[in-house]
Amino acid sequence: MSVPNIVVGSALFYGGLAQLLAGMWEFAVGNTFGATAFSSYGAFWLSYAFIISPWTAIESSYTSPTDFAHAVRSEERRVGKECME
Repeated sequence: MSVPNIVVGSALFYGGLAQLLAGMWEFAVGNTFGATAFSSYGAFWLSYAFIISPWTAIESSYTSPTDFAHAVRSEERRVGKECME
């Protein structure tokens, strides 16, 4: 897939907003772990959707599509390591 625009809707609303809201509901009932986990994953998906959204023009600021792909993979690895700690 060369243009990931189809992923933006899912990343924003299902992956991002829904999980962020679930985290806030978990916080309201006193479940700290659930609040942290859901909110963190929701924030990740919101940021991922922002990065790949065509209207932000982040991809066009890179000199080549390969550089952009490496930057996205690097960020995914960084977040993955944080989740494992």
